[in-house]
Amino acid sequence: MPPPLPVPTVLEGLPPEPPPLTVTVVEVPPPPAQLPQFAKLDISGDFGSEVRERVANFRAQQQRFLREREEYCTTTMAKVRAAIRDNSELPRSGK
Repeated sequence: MPPPLPVPTVLEGLPPEPPPLTVTVVEVPPPPAQLPQFAKLDISGDFGSEVRERVANFRAQQQRFLREREEYCTTTMAKVRAAIRDNSELPRSGK
């Protein structure tokens, strides 16, 4: 019969205690009595014209999309009506 193995105690497996924490005090200087003043930039003219131009371009693009949708719908419905009138098969998409 082999000799019994030693039973470890709880303290054997623990890491060593860390050293105590040190506290460093840093002094924060008081805020200046008056904050620095910056000159206001006048960008309203240039910025405003750019915004107006972008809005105009966006509206024109939306109008173009609307016209294209209306044209597509009109031509598609004309094809459907013609197919119904001629009593032929309805046109199919390429799917």
